[in-house]
Amino acid sequence: MTELAERLRARHEEIARETIALYQVEIVDYAASSREFLEGDVLDVTRVALSGMLDNIATATVQPSDQQIAEFRRMLARRPHQGVALPSLQHAFRVFNEHLYQELSDCASPERPEELQAVIRGGAVIMRFSHEVIRVVTQTYLDELEDVRGDREIVGRSLLDAVLAGRSSSPATKRDARILGIDLLPENVVIVARAPIGEEQRPRTLRVAAKALREELLRRLEAGRALVGIREGEVVCLCPAPKPRDGPARHRGRP
Repeated sequence: MTELAERLRARHEEIARETIALYQVEIVDYAASSREFLEGDVLDVTRVALSGMLDNIATATVQPSDQQIAEFRRMLARRPHQGVALPSLQHAFRVFNEHLYQELSDCASPERPEELQAVIRGGAVIMRFSHEVIRVVTQTYLDELEDVRGDREIVGRSLLDAVLAGRSSSPATKRDARILGIDLLPENVVIVARAPIGEEQRPRTLRVAAKALREELLRRLEAGRALVGIREGEVVCLCPAPKPRDGPARHRGRP
């Protein structure tokens, strides 16, 4: 295991950057992030995670150390402030661990049984590390939300993405809905607004539009709450419609 870990350590920077590229391919939040954020903050965390994981593989240490856990907690406490949704953060760690295990498998020689056995043992280290780190990252994120003034907007963004993706029944979605006091109903009306302006003014205009749309709809809805967010350059609003007639009525009454 030590030998395999050292082979990967020789490609430490390459593997870290490959992982960042995978984040961008698989996760919307990272695909939409700035180069500065990815090259700075995200790459730093990935390097630390990779170094720690290789240390644990080299020493056959299954359980992450308290120091490693504390380092992740410190580094990732910023994510709620940076607009990264919790599911995206959890997804990133799964991508990281899957890619590292693939790299570990690829560097082992099929002709050497002891190396193949080391890959299996290394996989156990990676799985345990992944489980513990995702657990800590999730709790750190939720704890940090309590101290963020805009926590409702962050949770709301995550909830809107989950509902639109058809994950209304998942435990995480139900938890976020409880936090926001939103009734998750099977019938909804979706309103999409676009800002026909130059790219330079678009972000500010969309934020203003989202705020105005939310306030207007909350005044008009008799029950439940509207979810309003910005997705891929558009203002998206999800309104509950518990009765068939509610959809057309609310649609006519929109601002």
